[in-house]
Amino acid sequence: MADIFTYLDYRTYLKDVFREMKEKRASFSHRAFARMAGFSSSNFVMLVMQGKRNLSSAAIQKVAKALKFKKIEAEFFENLVRFNQAKTDSEKNFYYERIAGNRRYAQAKPLEKGEFE
Repeated sequence: MADIFTYLDYRTYLKDVFREMKEKRASFSHRAFARMAGFSSSNFVMLVMQGKRNLSSAAIQKVAKALKFKKIEAEFFENLVRFNQAKTDSEKNFYYERIAGNRRYAQAKPLEKGEFE
C-alpha cells in the first residue's frame, strides 16, 4: 500500500490507495471501500476523494481503522486531514509543523529551508 508518509494531501493518498486496491481486485469499488470503513453512505469515500465532503473526527478514525494503520500512521493521517481541511493560516501552519516534525515524513520529503519559509 502507498506510504502515507510521502503525502501532503490526504485526498491524493486515498485515491492512490483506492487505485491500488482496485488493481489487486477488479471488483473493488467505492461502495466496498465505504462499507469497509463502516460508512452508511455508499458514495461517501468517493465524495471525500473528489473534495466534495470532508472527514469528521469520527470518519478519520473509521478510515484509519479500515486501512489498518498503526498508531503513528493514524496520527499522521489525522494531521494530514486537519491540515488539508484547515480554515485559517494559523491552523494550517500548526498542522503543517506537526506533519513536518514527523521523522518518517522528514526522511521521505526533506524540504529546503526556503521551501519551508
